[in-house]
Amino acid sequence: MKNLSTPNKTFYGFAVGVLVIVGILGFLSLQNGFSGDQALFLIYSKAINNGAIYYKDVWDIKQPTIIFFYLLGGKIFGFTEIGIHLLELIYWLSFSFLLMFGLRNYFSNPSFALLTPLFTIGIYYTVSGSLHFTQVESLVGFPLFLSIWFCQKFLESPKLKRYLFLSGLFGGIVLTFKLLLGVLLAGFWICFFVFFFGFKINLRKFVEQSVLILFGMIIPVALFFAYFWINGALEELWYATFVYPTRAVATVVMNERDFQLKTGLVWFFKSYFPVISLTIGLFVLLIISLFSDWRGKIKTVFRIENFLFTALFIWIVLGLSVILIQKLSWWEYHYSLPMIPLGILAVVFLERLSALIEGNLKTHYRAIGYAGFAILLLLALVPTARRLSQKIREFREPELISIGDRKVLVTGSALGDYKSISADTKYFVNENPKPPIFIVSNPLYYYLSDSAPAFSSNGAMSDMFTVEEWRRLDREMFEHPPKYIFIEARLVKPTSEKDPVFIDFLNTNYAIHSTGNRGSFYERKRR
Repeated sequence: MKNLSTPNKTFYGFAVGVLVIVGILGFLSLQNGFSGDQALFLIYSKAINNGAIYYKDVWDIKQPTIIFFYLLGGKIFGFTEIGIHLLELIYWLSFSFLLMFGLRNYFSNPSFALLTPLFTIGIYYTVSGSLHFTQVESLVGFPLFLSIWFCQKFLESPKLKRYLFLSGLFGGIVLTFKLLLGVLLAGFWICFFVFFFGFKINLRKFVEQSVLILFGMIIPVALFFAYFWINGALEELWYATFVYPTRAVATVVMNERDFQLKTGLVWFFKSYFPVISLTIGLFVLLIISLFSDWRGKIKTVFRIENFLFTALFIWIVLGLSVILIQKLSWWEYHYSLPMIPLGILAVVFLERLSALIEGNLKTHYRAIGYAGFAILLLLALVPTARRLSQKIREFREPELISIGDRKVLVTGSALGDYKSISADTKYFVNENPKPPIFIVSNPLYYYLSDSAPAFSSNGAMSDMFTVEEWRRLDREMFEHPPKYIFIEARLVKPTSEKDPVFIDFLNTNYAIHSTGNRGSFYERKRR
């Protein structure tokens, strides 16, 4: 039953406490080093800040919003680890505020809404490492939730049509993060129409509501479309969004990605075990409740107050499905996509279990019931507590790393990469002006040498190049040969097999400058 109580001073006080806890957890990760993905996003955002056009001057498969998120963080707080992570922390603190005050009326006891940031963003900050922070799959959770939430608000107040417009608006933002997530949006909105109309659809209202959603959705998509149209990059946008993914998937040999699939799933279940187990517990409770009085329960399924939590279940199911169909990826950070619905539904289970204890145990047995449940919850949170203790140790023992002509304190799982790559780039890092370089390896080589890519080709994903990408690379190499080229040792053979033109050009026009931990830097020969 929806609770319409107004928050009291106690609620506000605990809400501040929750925000402080989330802030502390985020603060522990401010100095966390970048993985290759974050380094690439930062390098590209800096290039765009200097006038480059995405997909044209710097190229990647991802939709543009993640790059512009880094651009915003860089312009406000600086193009550094702390700058980007600080923007993410503000982003999640805002979301935590929304969860507590936006969900309080959907719990019988509003105090349970205070737990939702801890079981979503709190666990995210605790279990995530360099590979997982500020990735699309985590950041997109904010607009995804808002798209659902505004549908819920419209169901409660059908005369306020702006709610459907806002649902579509945030859905459009989701699409600019990742087009494939349109599958989730379709699931949400189909669910919304089922709840609104039941099985007797009113065509006029259906069209009216669809237009409102579509109109909102078009706005952010149109803004990015205009950006690429103004900058003459519509062809590149079309290729990166629709053409390349289908061609690249066709080149993937399934067995080659099995290990990646396994490690990603293992990380997901280990990292999010507490909320996964609690969400399964909620599902079991619902099944038991349904079978105990299925005729009575069926009649209440489509009550409007059930939409929000039904949509969260859909988010988990469709989110995991979207992850599994992405044969090009299967990275650990993809499994951050369902973290928000898992965390919220875990808190719903806690409330339901609390109600069962209150309603079914005599007063003198309730303490035993709560104690037993608390013990089980603490056992489930043991892996999370271990991760948190590791984070605290890392925070207390940062290492000083040179990046160009500045030194920064770095923590996290990327520290080993920072050390080895800094050693590889020390030979030319102090050159002024910075030489143009091209990297067939981890984009951290750009970031840690404080250098920009010589041209648009993305050497970090050369193992997923199609014929078109190899041709582009050859063309750009001939037209704009960089001073330095780095190629990772393990990529020499596959590169020579897929693009012998590139290797011939390298051997003819370049000589080895230095050999480091992962491969060799080649320097262009003087004529």
